[in-house]
Amino acid sequence: MHWKIVTALCALLMASPARAQANPDSVKMRNDCRFAAQVLTTGRPAPHLLWARGFIGYCGTGEWSAATRGAVLRLRTSMDNAELAREWRFVWMLRDADLFDAIVEIALDGNASVGARLWSLRTLAKYIDPEGEYNVGPPVRATSHGGQPECTAGQMAGRMASYAGKPLPMNFSAQARGVAQTLIADETQPVEIRNAARCVAAAPVYATVLDDTN
Repeated sequence: MHWKIVTALCALLMASPARAQANPDSVKMRNDCRFAAQVLTTGRPAPHLLWARGFIGYCGTGEWSAATRGAVLRLRTSMDNAELAREWRFVWMLRDADLFDAIVEIALDGNASVGARLWSLRTLAKYIDPEGEYNVGPPVRATSHGGQPECTAGQMAGRMASYAGKPLPMNFSAQARGVAQTLIADETQPVEIRNAARCVAAAPVYATVLDDTN
């Protein structure tokens, strides 16, 4: 009987690598991640967007960041504040160089919607100061200051979680503030954009209201 048990165990161990390579769960995970990234990047099929947002975080930071980059670029001209909020709300948690470049691109894009640009500037402020709760205009949260941006509503308790993809540039904070200064200096920019840029330039700040009186 003993040799029969040993033979059975050997057969099981020899079969294990083949089973792992053909693991249907691994194949399904790859396919699901690919599909989630496609949905977020293209917005189609729309009924799967909620699922894709919830699932993409399980696919690794690189794929998550790439899909998020695709989503915010897709919505750069959107006027739908609710849709923008759904895609942008947690972007600041992903610290990825390619995503950072897309955020900067949207912030400077005069053809992008004001809502998308405000979210991009809020995200730049959060990159500089992750513990700050930045609100840069009505698309993020209505303020009681005549529409002027309230740079922060307070500081979050403890260290906030973030996920690293491709390393950010060493001088990313200086780059973000440089973008802000460019927008502040440009009097042709919408007042909301210039005010939000002031929040980025001043970060980290606490409960500060910045008013463009020019």
